[in-house]
Amino acid sequence: MNIQPHAVHGAPRTRLRGVALVISLIILFVLALLGVSTMSTTTMQLRIASDTEMQARSFQAAEAGVAAAMTLAFDDPGMLIFEDDSAVVNFAAMDPNPLSHMGQDIPAVTVVVSGDRVGSCERSERASSSDIIGCSAFDLVSTHASGGADVARNAATTTLRLGISQQIIAEN
Repeated sequence: MNIQPHAVHGAPRTRLRGVALVISLIILFVLALLGVSTMSTTTMQLRIASDTEMQARSFQAAEAGVAAAMTLAFDDPGMLIFEDDSAVVNFAAMDPNPLSHMGQDIPAVTVVVSGDRVGSCERSERASSSDIIGCSAFDLVSTHASGGADVARNAATTTLRLGISQQIIAEN
């Protein structure tokens, strides 16, 4: 009996022995490239999410500083110690700390308050009671800088500036 290798599509079987190996290696190479690309993209997305979270926390801390300083400026201006025309608010020295609602890691926020507690309002010259009505006008600059050696890569700094005024009965 004479057994000959069968031909597949006209090619002898001996010529096709390494084709399956080469095709499977090419498929494995393509899958490896897809895996590396996916891991790289995932790592980049995690970094972006971490940076976005740090920026959001920094903004919230600066915003909380503005809100706390605004409350101090209008409700308890005696807590503000003005030197020249501005006062630096040290929330850490206050008891209770107005920023304690921000969680266990109370952020370090610097707020500079400048302005006039009792000044004149921008009113027309013919306004009634212009000698009785005054304005408290303040400029608040709140800065939060997150950071430290452990988060130097994604440290975020946020500065918010807010001008506020309130009509008051002038002190004579």
